[in-house]
Amino acid sequence: MRWMRGAIAILVGAALGVVTIKPATAELAYDVLFQRDTFGAACYRIPALVRTRTGALLAFAEKRIAGASWCNDTGHIDIVMRRSDDNGRTWNPPVTQPPTVVLEGTDSNPAAAVTRGNPAPVVDMESGRILLLSTLNPGDSNRPRTPYLQISTDDGRTFGHARSLADAIDQPDWGWYATGPGHGIQLQRGVHAGRIVVGTNFTDAQERNGAQLVYTDDAGDTWQVGARDIRTTSEIVPQELSLFERTDGAIYAAARDNGESADGLNRAYALSRDGGETFAAPFATVPGLVADAVQASTLRLRATDQGDKYNRVLFAAPSHPTNRRDMVIRSTFDEGATWQAVAEGTDVTDDLYSGYSDMALLVTGEIGLLYEGGASESREQIRFARFTESAIGPPDGAAGPRSPDLSGLDNDAILRGGPTLVPGRFDEALRLDGVDDHVQFPFAESLAAGSGDFTAMTWIRYGASTADQAIIWGYGMLDAPQFWLRAEPGSNRIRAALQTASGTAFVSSAQSYADGAWHHVALRWSGGTLSLWVDGAAVASAAAPAGTVSPARPFRMYAGQRPDGANRLTGALDETRFYRRGLTAGELQNLWLDNRTDIAGAVLRLPFTAPGPATPDTSGVGNHGFVRGGAGVTAGRFGNALGLDGTDDWAHVGYTHALNLGGGDFTAAAWIRYSLASRSQAILWAYGMGDVSQLWLRAEPRSSRLRALVQTPNGAVSVNSAQSYADGAWHHVVLRRAGGTVTLWVDGSQVAAAAAPAGSVTAGHGGGIEGFAVGQRPDGANRFQGAIDEVRVWPRALSTDELAQVRASNTAVTGAVLRLPLDAVS
Repeated sequence: MRWMRGAIAILVGAALGVVTIKPATAELAYDVLFQRDTFGAACYRIPALVRTRTGALLAFAEKRIAGASWCNDTGHIDIVMRRSDDNGRTWNPPVTQPPTVVLEGTDSNPAAAVTRGNPAPVVDMESGRILLLSTLNPGDSNRPRTPYLQISTDDGRTFGHARSLADAIDQPDWGWYATGPGHGIQLQRGVHAGRIVVGTNFTDAQERNGAQLVYTDDAGDTWQVGARDIRTTSEIVPQELSLFERTDGAIYAAARDNGESADGLNRAYALSRDGGETFAAPFATVPGLVADAVQASTLRLRATDQGDKYNRVLFAAPSHPTNRRDMVIRSTFDEGATWQAVAEGTDVTDDLYSGYSDMALLVTGEIGLLYEGGASESREQIRFARFTESAIGPPDGAAGPRSPDLSGLDNDAILRGGPTLVPGRFDEALRLDGVDDHVQFPFAESLAAGSGDFTAMTWIRYGASTADQAIIWGYGMLDAPQFWLRAEPGSNRIRAALQTASGTAFVSSAQSYADGAWHHVALRWSGGTLSLWVDGAAVASAAAPAGTVSPARPFRMYAGQRPDGANRLTGALDETRFYRRGLTAGELQNLWLDNRTDIAGAVLRLPFTAPGPATPDTSGVGNHGFVRGGAGVTAGRFGNALGLDGTDDWAHVGYTHALNLGGGDFTAAAWIRYSLASRSQAILWAYGMGDVSQLWLRAEPRSSRLRALVQTPNGAVSVNSAQSYADGAWHHVVLRRAGGTVTLWVDGSQVAAAAAPAGSVTAGHGGGIEGFAVGQRPDGANRFQGAIDEVRVWPRALSTDELAQVRASNTAVTGAVLRLPLDAVS
């Protein structure tokens, strides 16, 4: 085993006059599976790699024993294989022993010195069969070449008799024929799902070059010729096809263009939109994809229609324009419409030379790469490298601390530069220092607005700097499609823009709002109009250009800076959101007034709360709790409960409009079990502390009581029991406001009552309002030591009978806006 090393380098090919910019290399380990001059082989070539249905890896190669010259394409060549059951960590046979011979000789004479080559394996995931296509030609000539098929029914341990496919997918007058090389594919989408497709190429009787797809719908029993492109000119010579299925169901056939372009544009492609039966158009050059005229491999890594946030297909090939050198993995994030440039890819070898390759996705999620490489020429070895997506450059860049997305799409944002959490407009907010702090939204297709309506918004509090400060910026800069929201206090405005290929629209407010108070800012693109909203009101609008704002892949979106790192925000952000539709005026006002979370269409919602384990809300409203301090579950009154250590454990439910109990009736309930009698311990605490509206339930064993408080702008009232219940047993505690009366209930009995102050328990929180804290005060004091179970909140007063049902049988009484059963923390 060797370690790959390297750094960014510029190689100048003086003899060729070619300058190649190399990407940063990845420090990845590789094993040599096939070494020249070992086990009777002059060399090994033409790697092919597949993963079986059970997860085993099969690595195939040509064992070139003898020929007219060293490592010649024609001569005595066998097909050999090694197998791995542990994702390429060990191989059978071991690399110190000869590989398994899969195919040799002729049909009648296995010892004949003929050429068996071009392994093209494909796995039928339905039956588990492994189908291996290959070619046969005489050892002293490369023509005629005949396609063959072998099948393994024991997960690739052995392969059966080789059967000629000449009558099915060949022509009698064809001279040259090549299967693959590299793996075929099984379609997963559309009416042809389950079909197996393999790429081939040939030379016909008129010496015209052709490329075609062959397929089987019955796991290899019968084969059909499908799409075919015979070239009548030499401008493009498509050979050695590598296939992947796009998310729209089309087959992308990536070909080596043997036309040998001096500028390195030696890649061609064609699409089949009917399961491989025809090509939609002839093969065309792939713009910008620089490589030598050499076989290359492709592999789908991610697909949005299978639950991934973005699409990604990998491409492995030598990146030098005219030589087999510098193996680089590049990607497409838009299904082959564009590919990364060489400098954006990942160099996978510290040796100069490389050649053919194949890739497979391992069951661990790693990528396996089987490729030719060497220090003095590419045919010295066939190597296996295993790596993760992070090693080849995830589209979001380096990993970092995450801020949870509560839209339901898990579009967690990355916090860059070290921003901190501070008291926010709702619970916590994110403070940005204006130096290096910013928020990076993830690259996710759900965040691509395209040419459709959208609404981007956030709460902002700033005023310490007069410089331009980006609030939200999406997709591009300069002449590229983009949108942005920016505070420009030096010009006394908040300004926004939307740009497509058709033009640009700008909107501006008449003031900057740089007063250190919280303001809700939104940019809406709806029905051809761009509008800017501040604090629930439209302050500017303009006609917007048509077209997409997000054509590029991958794209970047930020809060608190421009894509180039300029315009850093000095201030705080809270509740940053993105909707894939234009919200109505009423919806924007409701978001400003009360942090509504039931407005459809959100693809990003960043409340800027600390990430951590969650415990689900089963009320159906979605007010899930975040568990802090390492709290876990313990035996509960019903199922499990949350065990709190009294030191740093608690649970946090962020404020939402559903938890706004306002001036109406309400019921808050929980089961508690504790025995510590030395200090006050909060059970539930909502909205705030000090001289603000709030409500809470607290155990005060030193005063031998449970105590509750309800406070509004009109006053406060507390009620308390005559004992503390600190006996280590389970007790059901309820705080209810009903018809102007506050009551405290313990174990089904009313133990205290008082007249309730008029007004709202959530009023007067314009500078910030908390959600519900379970097991502590909002400031972290009064930590509970014991267990809490079945925390529930209703925006109505439960009847005596309903309270009895809840206590006796844990009944799911209707109307709850919060129900934490606390059975699981995940």
